[in-house]
Amino acid sequence: MKIIIFTENSRAGGMDSFIKLLIQMWPDRSDDFMLICNTSHPGLLQLEKSLPNNVKVFRHNIPLNWNIIDSFFPPLTPNLIKKVFRHVLRIILAPYQFFALRRLLKNNKGDKLISVNGAYPGGETCRIVNIAWNSLGYGKSIHNIHNFAIPYKWFSSFYEYPMDYFLSKSCNSFIGVSKTCSDSLKMRSIFKNSDIKTVYNGLAPLGKSDKKSLNPENFPKIPTEEKVLLMLAGYEPRKGHEFIFKSMKEVFEFYPKIHLVICGSGSKKERSSIGDLANQIIPNQNIHLLDFIPNAGDFIDRAYILLVASQKFESFGLTVIEAMQRNTPVVSTDTGGLPEVIGENGLCGFYSPKNNPSLYAEKIIYLLENPEKAKEMGQNGSTRTKNIFSAKDMAKKYYDLLIS
Repeated sequence: MKIIIFTENSRAGGMDSFIKLLIQMWPDRSDDFMLICNTSHPGLLQLEKSLPNNVKVFRHNIPLNWNIIDSFFPPLTPNLIKKVFRHVLRIILAPYQFFALRRLLKNNKGDKLISVNGAYPGGETCRIVNIAWNSLGYGKSIHNIHNFAIPYKWFSSFYEYPMDYFLSKSCNSFIGVSKTCSDSLKMRSIFKNSDIKTVYNGLAPLGKSDKKSLNPENFPKIPTEEKVLLMLAGYEPRKGHEFIFKSMKEVFEFYPKIHLVICGSGSKKERSSIGDLANQIIPNQNIHLLDFIPNAGDFIDRAYILLVASQKFESFGLTVIEAMQRNTPVVSTDTGGLPEVIGENGLCGFYSPKNNPSLYAEKIIYLLENPEKAKEMGQNGSTRTKNIFSAKDMAKKYYDLLIS
């Protein structure tokens, strides 16, 4: 069986990890894969290097609305103007994208299709590819979303309603990565009565190679006796960097020698903006801002606590289960699917309101003051990950949906 995995992506990160694990843990080793992705995806080269030999990667240059905006609009263009033009381009480009994807699929015929989308509507080609696939009369297809669906907007509903309708008729299954994520799709009336399944993201078991020492070229030179608080998140406002800095201002007052390490994808402008914010709120502290680094999950072994400060659109939080797998407690906000992933509050970690940085700081300070409790939480997290978040089980569920 040849399986086409299609995605549209503008950032390296969680969706790449999902695709890699889905293929690596696929139950039928005789199956072949083709990954189709936009050439402009910044994480594609690294993802390709991590894939097994039975995967062919196809890079396409089909025009994408956000790509055009990023290429032709000056950096200081107001976001509102960019957003308006993105919506306009989304509609204008759709017919061309449909026929271009139809031709691409016809030339690279597969047996099954999995479209891996971010939020919903998310990447427009992720929706259109399912419709194009169905128009060719090919086998089963899945539409997989990794973040929340947004409600219809009055100015675009004339386009969104029919697009959702055709997509609902084209897919055999819709899959969200958490119950919260799956339920969000039902806010859109076309999907209100749809059977939207939930398959949690998973992790492969840790091997000996995963316990290697950190590359000193990538990780800051921090004395081993000084604790590290780690945040693995892209440099975008929804990830809550401002919230973290406000919380850490209180934490640093009690523990001035701890270190906050932040690592994630983003443009130079985005990272610079986060750096300026840190200097405004907590200047002259041990804060380390790193670029996106492949396999940054290895940094968790050096962390005392993993911090997750998401303010919106966080349907799962892959770094949470990466931390729990490595016996590291988590302090998180209560956004989206994060409580669902962490489980009982205080068992594997803490979660608190996204608008209360002081309470968040209290949770960090509590774990710093109670290392035995932190250790216990880490062990509980490892057990929870083994029981619920297995990549082998995840891949088997996708496989079963395609062959059933």
